[in-house]
Amino acid sequence: MLSGVELSLSDRLRRRALRRPQAIGAELTGDAVVQRVQSSFIRAPDLIVVSSTNPPGAPARSTPGARAWCIAIDGRERWLVHNYLKPAETDFDSVDRDACIRTILGVGADFTYDIISGKTGTGRRRIASKFRDAAPSSPAMRRISGCLTPDTA
Repeated sequence: MLSGVELSLSDRLRRRALRRPQAIGAELTGDAVVQRVQSSFIRAPDLIVVSSTNPPGAPARSTPGARAWCIAIDGRERWLVHNYLKPAETDFDSVDRDACIRTILGVGADFTYDIISGKTGTGRRRIASKFRDAAPSSPAMRRISGCLTPDTA
């Protein structure tokens, strides 16, 4: 809702499109890919029992030799596992999620867990060539954004 008015789906999509740099004629430059990550939200009630690296309920653990994190969500059975792909691994589907989770957790094939949800993401480091068509409207915003206009003197 915006000012008490419900926006239709087409209005919301139009607003989202206007936030894209191309909508104001800007170009993105920089690194298109900084890293790729597989994130898995899992249920593994027995992980605390078999985990020898960190004490039960530890908030986070890193895996030596792997670019990964395992974070305790509730300290009992729900965990967030982040697997940061190697630079040569450019296709998410080519990386075996199950094998990576087992390596990160330090468990064998006999260990059971459930994947509640899984996502993939790409970290980017990009900047737009410009951020808006006009200078900021308030003097304070002009100072913050570094725009020099005739009325800032």
